[in-house]
Amino acid sequence: MAHENGQFRENGITQIWSDAVSATNCQKTTFNADPWAGDSYRFNADCRSNPDYSGDLFSWCAIIRFAKQLCPAPWRVPTMQDFIDLDLALGGSGQNRSDTPQFVTDNYINRWSGAFGGLCLSDGTLWSQGSRGYYWSQSENDGTNGRSLNFDTNGTINPQSWDGKNYGLTLRCVQNQ
Repeated sequence: MAHENGQFRENGITQIWSDAVSATNCQKTTFNADPWAGDSYRFNADCRSNPDYSGDLFSWCAIIRFAKQLCPAPWRVPTMQDFIDLDLALGGSGQNRSDTPQFVTDNYINRWSGAFGGLCLSDGTLWSQGSRGYYWSQSENDGTNGRSLNFDTNGTINPQSWDGKNYGLTLRCVQNQ
């Protein structure tokens, strides 16, 4: 469930972001987003804990299917446009880019309270904890990928990224004022 973390009123954009979302059913280390069913993809709603990091890791199917429980009104699951607006509010361009590691630390870690919490692969294997942050949006890229925000310790910032719907990423809820 969402809890308020920070409000941004900059560059004509006002957003309130929740902390990273945790759910009781995610307090486990298993995860199965099972991307293959014969010759086609199918996706499971699943989640798992993310030890040492705030929030749990959710499959894209889980954030879509349980959006109202994970982000109860007035909260909602962010869209890709929310991530573009967040980047603009933090002084970025809204575009995928390489910036300085200091910009990421100052803005995404210290101001937005993000984390380099990594993600989990479809079998639950943790990946990039400590070096990359990944956050789901409700926006779809295509049948197998959902839109996401990611940033890393090298200064890469991608507010218009995408990741496999079978991966587990962190979720933060948003509300606009």
